[in-house]
This record gives sequence, C-alpha cells and structure tokens, in this order.
Amino acid sequence: MKNDTINYKGCAIEIIPDQDPMNPRTEWDNLGKMICFHQRYNLGDRKHGFSDSEELQEFLNANQKTVEILPLYLYDHSGITISTGKFSGSWDSGQVGYIYIDRKTVMENWPNCKQWRKKAIEVMKQEVKTYDDYLTGNVYGFQIMDKEGNDLNSCFGFYGDPDKSGLMDEAKCSIEYHIQGQTIKHIKKLKAWIKNNVQLYEREPFTV
Repeated sequence: MKNDTINYKGCAIEIIPDQDPMNPRTEWDNLGKMICFHQRYNLGDRKHGFSDSEELQEFLNANQKTVEILPLYLYDHSGITISTGKFSGSWDSGQVGYIYIDRKTVMENWPNCKQWRKKAIEVMKQEVKTYDDYLTGNVYGFQIMDKEGNDLNSCFGFYGDPDKSGLMDEAKCSIEYHIQGQTIKHIKKLKAWIKNNVQLYEREPFTV
C-alpha cells in the first residue's frame, strides 16, 4: 500500500507503512503455540521445544482431547504469506507446521467459556492473520499534520487494513483531542480579550 493522506477536520492524516514492525511471535504474548519447520525461514515461535515435526506430531496425537489444532500453510513466491487454509493451485505452497492451543490456556483466560474449542479456533486464526500481516508488510502507522504543516502526532504498529485495525479511529481521536485542547485555549484567550476590552479586529481567529 502506498502512502495515503486523508483530510479530517482541517488536519491531514498520512498513512505510512511501518518499516520496523514488531514480530508478534517473538515480541508479543500469544495464547496459541505456532510451531513451524522450514529449511530457509525461521518462522513462528522460536523456542517451542520440539526438535522436529515428528516429535510435534507425537505430542499432538497424545493430547487430542485437550488441544485444538490448526494446520499452517506457507506460500513462497516473491515474498511469503502464511495461512490456516491451503493456497489453491500453487506449487509454491505447502504445509509448514501447526498452531495449537490447549483447553487449560483458554479456561485461564475465559473461565466461563463452555465452547472453548470454538474460542480457541477464533484466537488462533486471528494470531495467524496478525503474523501474516507482519510477514507481508501489512503494518502501518500515521502522522498528523495541521494546516500549517506542523506535526501534531504520530503512531505506528497497526497490523492489517488501516480502516479495520484501529489506525483511523486512533488518528481521528488524536485530532479530536487536539481540537478540544485548542478550543479550551481559545476560550481562555477570549475571556481575557473581553475582560480587557480588546477590539474584535485585534482578536486572533480560532484555528485548529
């Protein structure tokens, strides 16, 4: 995605690709365990404790009743992308591992969740989506400028579509907060002008 600029209440919100996003599998806390084995890429959770795919499969087979599992597929062509579903009609793709989450982890986080398997699947799919956003560079930030080109605020680390990741909501809230602050300042000035009988033409107009 190219840099995009959206105007909002007199300010410009520039959406910028995040050039140095955090790896969600190594720098975040996750509920699912993402185990991958690949000859060229170090994917998923780095310290998972399994020496090879056979050892992982033995563990999963032995814990079928208490563990929910989803397969992981990798598409490798001019970049890599990962998914819990197969990439149809592509010889550049194949299964690269699994992501799993156990019942104990779900119940610790949602103790009243009776449909824990359904919850586990939802959590794992979201974690894989976030990791895929990281791998594909689908991570953005914003910079807010006022009419004079002054930098008001910036924030990065939004994974996924800017309209769905919370980026735009955060940027707009930041502008609203700035306007509120400017309004309060202007009201204080206005009271002082009135008190000191400052003529209308001498008063500064309100600007964001």
